[in-house]
Amino acid sequence: MKQLLFPDPPRDFAHRRTVKIVARAIHGACAGVYAGALVFGVEADARLPWAIAAITTGLFLLAVDLHESCAILLQVRGLVVLFKIAVLIALPWLGPATVAAILVLMVVASVSSHAPSRWRYRMWAGQGRVKASHSKG
Repeated sequence: MKQLLFPDPPRDFAHRRTVKIVARAIHGACAGVYAGALVFGVEADARLPWAIAAITTGLFLLAVDLHESCAILLQVRGLVVLFKIAVLIALPWLGPATVAAILVLMVVASVSSHAPSRWRYRMWAGQGRVKASHSKG
């Protein structure tokens, strides 16, 4: 089971970096449009496709990382992803704080994705027991 979840070496596939770059760009664009729609009070029906697209592309990015190794969940970058998912799940109960929460997520996402790799790839759990991935992209 450990080899399935935490393969050593981590799994890869052809053009992985390109796939992640394109998916990340689409994800950022969709999340940006959704955040802007919230800020400017666009009706929920018009915002919904952008929310669905942002969530879908985010889950796709997570799936690609999990395919490589579930070790991402034991790294700071995975912890940030889990935090973002938790906040998104809480959105229906945030009421007027929804806009602020989305903007905080945008800042957290930007800072965490541009932080030094020594910080993003740092293991917060499983150190010494799991081979962490360090792939680019």
